[in-house]
Amino acid sequence: MTDYTSRFDPLLYLKTYYSGGELSSDDRMLVKLLIDWVRALACPPSTVLDFGCGPVLHTAFALAPFCERIDMADFLDSNLSTIEAWKQNSLVKHDWSAMFRTILQLLGVRTAVEGQARELREKIGHLLHCDLREEPPIQNPIQYDLVQSFYCAECVANDLTEWGEVLVPRILSFVKPEGSAVFSTMKNCQGYLSGSDWFRAVSVKEADWERVLIKNGFDPKTLLIDTVATPEWEQHGFQEVIIARAKRNRSTSVW
Repeated sequence: MTDYTSRFDPLLYLKTYYSGGELSSDDRMLVKLLIDWVRALACPPSTVLDFGCGPVLHTAFALAPFCERIDMADFLDSNLSTIEAWKQNSLVKHDWSAMFRTILQLLGVRTAVEGQARELREKIGHLLHCDLREEPPIQNPIQYDLVQSFYCAECVANDLTEWGEVLVPRILSFVKPEGSAVFSTMKNCQGYLSGSDWFRAVSVKEADWERVLIKNGFDPKTLLIDTVATPEWEQHGFQEVIIARAKRNRSTSVW
């Protein structure tokens, strides 16, 4: 497998997974379930953390109408620089407009893409360096109403034990009591392709998400787990993704 730190290329990743003009089946379902989840909350999330955001913006775009601030955290400076360039509307090398139009349809609004993109630029807050192998993963941490993390912890972990006992709990520590978390992960995946490079992953199943969320103080009555087939990514190392979301118990506090 390829070394992530030295070889991961944000623009090549975007070209691999986000250049088709339309959302892939898994991302379309992810965005739909994310919107449904936020709309079902008693109170919209004022603050959001996108942990392990990569160079990707589509889920933040979907959340912008509901929240006041979205902080974005990643291990690679190159990923954060890609986000910053889009935020500043300078030297943007990837066009999100077609996918953003699809998301507006899923939101059921008729706002122009440019107007919604402007709102997201205004609501992107801090761009933060994070490292899941450190405790805490972000310096001077705070907690958020909603934490989302997509295809992150399974790509950092050395094995399933580290994934469930160390890395995912570190991400969950950023969720406020009664806040919520939304995750997506590649199912039964041992590595994924970006460009011509293979990057390792740990194989995760639905029961693993149920176990780790309940163990870390999330209400099993709120737990929702969906599995989405991704036939278009079979040659890229995975055929299904798992989308999990749950709400933290009121009495749970990790800090």
